[in-house]
Amino acid sequence: AAVRVRAAVKAKNAGDVDAEVFVESMAGQSTTTDGEGGFELRNAPSGEVVLHFEHPDYVPGELEIFVDRKTGSTDAPAFTLKLGESITGIVVDPEGKPASGVQVFANYSGNWEESAKGRTWGSTTTDQEGRFVLGGLRPGLFRVQVSLSGFYARESDVSTGPDEARLVLVKAIALKGRVLSRGAPVAGAWVQASMLLAPAEGERESWDYLDSKRTDAQGGFRMSELPPDRPLRITIRHDLYRNAEFDDVVPDGQEKTFHLQAGRQVSGIVVNEQNRPMSNVQVQITDGDETKSVQTAEDGSFVAGGLVSERIRLQTLESNQNLVTGEETEVVAGARNVRLVVTQGQLLDGKIHGLESVSSEWASVEALDAEGNTVQSGYVNMETGAFAIRGLRPGTYTLRVVTYVLTEGSDNTYEEQELGRFEGIAAGSTGVELTLAR
Repeated sequence: AAVRVRAAVKAKNAGDVDAEVFVESMAGQSTTTDGEGGFELRNAPSGEVVLHFEHPDYVPGELEIFVDRKTGSTDAPAFTLKLGESITGIVVDPEGKPASGVQVFANYSGNWEESAKGRTWGSTTTDQEGRFVLGGLRPGLFRVQVSLSGFYARESDVSTGPDEARLVLVKAIALKGRVLSRGAPVAGAWVQASMLLAPAEGERESWDYLDSKRTDAQGGFRMSELPPDRPLRITIRHDLYRNAEFDDVVPDGQEKTFHLQAGRQVSGIVVNEQNRPMSNVQVQITDGDETKSVQTAEDGSFVAGGLVSERIRLQTLESNQNLVTGEETEVVAGARNVRLVVTQGQLLDGKIHGLESVSSEWASVEALDAEGNTVQSGYVNMETGAFAIRGLRPGTYTLRVVTYVLTEGSDNTYEEQELGRFEGIAAGSTGVELTLAR
């Protein structure tokens, strides 16, 4: 028989709300509250169930209940949503007129170590008067971006609270360019535009990614919606040419030409221990103080150009194919038919307990060798604690669990924090259970 869950969702100081109610990871287990805040979930799973409540104006909430299949229905207690903080504002065009239909995005950029509750992001669209409201937010500073076709997606720092933000659209400009080498067009090059951000006192400079395009058969590209009157860094990469950076490029409507250095080439093939070609393997090339990587084709072949050193170093990297990172091989620049052999690695996976007290939203597990060097690493699923490290050689390792937290007094500088170490874990182990010290 179908099991039904009935309850009502209220809002603190705001009466009933039309909230979305759903059961996590259960397809089809969702509904929306009615005009009185009531809802009913049919075919709910039996046992312990966590109900999640979402509404754009309120702090998300959850309620754990027990569903008894024998009774056929369960009446859950009423749940009260909290209003949370909000950001209100108006978006105007360059002439100061209200702009409707503008997309507004907000991402939290305050202190992640705070225990305050609320959304860390939000999105909405301005109304006919150019106004917007983002509700249910955690208190603090947010990076707010406005986006409308024909205008630069400008970002502003805005704090939650009663003050209304005034955001001004900036007319975008396009950058037209052509990439050449020795006068010939370079097709298939990746062109990336970045803008220098003003660093805070005591912090390093950083670059804000804006856009990227691939050049056409004539070596041409066009980027639109770039900020006007701002010098940009243009980075161009191509497997057969030396990577290049061009600073202080200002879009002005005129086509700009960028020249790449061809240099020497190296080519070869990657095979496994059974002499079978390996596709989609990353080959890292170290050319003096520059490093680039290329990917093998279906037949295992690779080619890289733009090399300037007399001798270069090649190394295969671990990938999702569970391959061991290869030893560096030194060859003469210009060498052909280089043969690199990859070894199948071992998987080590498991689950980490005790992440509930970790305030950061991500963590990783590093596999250290006997000398304490990081051999491989893998990310941790912060909800389940699951982790996996691929491409390990046979042997035992020390597993080091780390996260990154905001440096005290900084909004965007992070420092590493070790959460725990576990010695003597063998490669190939599965279902390893690790518990962090309290």
